[in-house]
Amino acid sequence: MPVETRYFRSDMHTVNTFEVKILGTSKSGTGGSEEVNWQSRTQHDAYVRLYVDKVLEDGTQVHICEGAVVTISPNETAVKSATLNVPETSLTETDAILVEVQYSTDGETWSALSSEILGADWITEQLGVTILNAATWTVFYDLDYESTYSPFIRRYNNYLRFRYDGDFQSRIENFTYGILVVVKKALGDGLTWVICRLAKSKHPLMPLLTPLPLPSNTFSHVKTQRWLV
Repeated sequence: MPVETRYFRSDMHTVNTFEVKILGTSKSGTGGSEEVNWQSRTQHDAYVRLYVDKVLEDGTQVHICEGAVVTISPNETAVKSATLNVPETSLTETDAILVEVQYSTDGETWSALSSEILGADWITEQLGVTILNAATWTVFYDLDYESTYSPFIRRYNNYLRFRYDGDFQSRIENFTYGILVVVKKALGDGLTWVICRLAKSKHPLMPLLTPLPLPSNTFSHVKTQRWLV
């Protein structure tokens, strides 16, 4: 089963009706950034997280999870990281994974970290598999938070930037997915047969099977084993 690092790229593609930036396995080489700004009476920390959906071929979004929250202080530039526990999620071959980088000024109310519509969204290609594996992602955010006081309005002008691709370090590590293979073997009377349900028979990792325990079928003569590729 592939275990990948996925990068927030600056170039775009259209997948399952979404025309957004690529969440790819390599960088494009061209750096970019998304920015939001607001005013406040006092300086305060800001918060960033990741919001994860699967997207069906018709564009329907199904929420998976959110988290990997990091905190950044005023006038700090840093690469921050946090982990996200992603649950096992069933997919079809045409599904893709969409992530949105979100920010909050209070840790409770969240918005997309971009001034553009869908500017904080990245999507994979159609993965061509049947499962997003349960895994702990490590999410890296390359951030810059500028906060300056304006005596004319007696407010702080705050600018939060999420930087990606090129020399920036924003990425997701331990992004893992696979193919669910169900093998049933009937025993007895000297007869043996096997049925495999394969999502993508030409997958390059098909020869490598990692067995996972699964309770036996309710029929005593059938043995069932669950595999991830």
